[in-house]
Amino acid sequence: MKKILTSSFIILALALVACGGKDDKKAGDGKEGVKEVPKVEEAKETAASIAQQWCELNGKAHRAAEGAEKKAAETALMNFEEAMEKKYDADKAFMDEIGKEAEKCEDASEGK
Repeated sequence: MKKILTSSFIILALALVACGGKDDKKAGDGKEGVKEVPKVEEAKETAASIAQQWCELNGKAHRAAEGAEKKAAETALMNFEEAMEKKYDADKAFMDEIGKEAEKCEDASEGK
């Protein structure tokens, strides 16, 4: 029994050593001509895109049925407003521009 275990261990060790040393690159292994793809910059938000998101959330809040659906929509709108205020608090001109853009679509989002 001891001989079988010892010989099995030796065979396994030799097999691992033989298989483990195959790090050399061969021609045609699919790695040639592969260029690293540059990371795409995150799309910058514009006042119009932020206002559009606000109008969509505002419309959902006004169209939602009373109850849990309306509360969820109003909460989503408030969370969005708070996030934008935190993000762009230092840029008063940009916040004013967002407000002007939001006024353009506010009535339509409320169904007026």
